[in-house]
Amino acid sequence: MASITQSAVWKALAANQAEFDLAEFKATALDAKRVADFSVELPGLHADLSRHLATPETLKLLAKLAETAGLDARRRQLFEGGHVNDTEDRAALHTLLRAAPADVPPALASQAAEVREVFARMRAFCQEMHASRITDVVSIGIGGSHLGPELVVEALTPLKGPKLRTHFLSNVDPMHAARLLPSLDPEHTLVVVISKTFTTQETLANAQAARTWLVQALGEKAVPAHFAAVSAAPDKARAFGIPPERVFAFWDWVGGRYSLWSAVGLPIALAHGFEIFEALLAGAAQMDRHFREAPVERNLPALLALLGILSAAARDGERRQARAPGRYAGGLRHHAGGVGRYRHQRPACVLPASAPGHRAGAGGLRGGAGGGERSLAPAGHVAR
Repeated sequence: MASITQSAVWKALAANQAEFDLAEFKATALDAKRVADFSVELPGLHADLSRHLATPETLKLLAKLAETAGLDARRRQLFEGGHVNDTEDRAALHTLLRAAPADVPPALASQAAEVREVFARMRAFCQEMHASRITDVVSIGIGGSHLGPELVVEALTPLKGPKLRTHFLSNVDPMHAARLLPSLDPEHTLVVVISKTFTTQETLANAQAARTWLVQALGEKAVPAHFAAVSAAPDKARAFGIPPERVFAFWDWVGGRYSLWSAVGLPIALAHGFEIFEALLAGAAQMDRHFREAPVERNLPALLALLGILSAAARDGERRQARAPGRYAGGLRHHAGGVGRYRHQRPACVLPASAPGHRAGAGGLRGGAGGGERSLAPAGHVAR
């Protein structure tokens, strides 16, 4: 298949961008009609895309680009269990984890039944923990087994406050565990180990540290009552001392950043209640339906992706992604200069890679000489 960059629509986009009138854009950027034309409304969400360097004609061309690239077919594959994960030759069925029964394709009925069974067990376990003497949860994982659940737990905490205090232990540096564990009462602590294979070295090192801490305080007999696991390897979890009824499965067709919609979201349900976890799934299912059904011109995930492609191409393919300082120490609460109250926030001075007001003047889609990179953020505006 020929490269998409050799297609007629790509060349039309290049011409469209070359003709873009920056002065007119600056003069009309806050125009109410432009804002309305470039906004997408969804339940609980208003997306204003009017600051992107695009015209209505640009959006039509981007929709044509999606059609040329075969987006419709790939979207169907995603929802129907096709192997859209090319790297591992697997499905990516995170959408199935939150799909309503009416939205489940018949071919995926058995997988959906497995999901319902795991979630029913999760609900019962959360109810048991909320009625017990447990006050604190230590969630041990790394990467997708940690970042998504922590983000959601922390994001939802100001809304109501947690049912159980939830702590995340991810850093292989032993100082992370050494700071956290002594601050907790082992009698009132549940440890959740999240690892698909139950062989991840960083996770097992922290899990062993937590086990040793618990056994020293309460004895070996306490391990089954104070540990749970989320894993696709129940035998390894059982060998660690975790009983089968406290091991919650997830599958090879979900992973990484998408894991939080599976049993990897157990810390979310423990922290805020299973009904909140269900509401989170329902909200994601709404977005899934929107992505599956809305035309590209009004399809928020598709538009964000296409505008991101436009922005990246306008920078001549350079991958100069601005990054916040990495969180190598568990206690790093503030980024450089004290900016960023929470670990998940970027410093206010860092522009994301596809910031709408970030554009190169030469190469890429524009294809001509220009004046270098320009930011359209108004004075006093912080790009986030």
